[in-house]
Amino acid sequence: CVAIYIYTYVYIHICIYIYTHIHIYIYIYTTIYIVYQHVLRINNYTYVLSYTRGGGIWYADHGLDITTDVVKILNERYKSTKAE
Repeated sequence: CVAIYIYTYVYIHICIYIYTHIHIYIYIYTTIYIVYQHVLRINNYTYVLSYTRGGGIWYADHGLDITTDVVKILNERYKSTKAE
């Protein structure tokens, strides 16, 4: 019975801790995102690249997305090799 009480007590405090920190993270992320979008609009950026090793593209204009074109070409090549 004591073990269940301790487990429940610890579980509740862990949940409260996670809940609190998730809200803090969401607040910080949302604030940064709003400022980020404002800066992108003002400066008319096309790409924002990460400066960290292994980092990627943080922002890219959706009009420059070539994924559909690449997939189309890959599918055409796949069909031609499958037919052979």
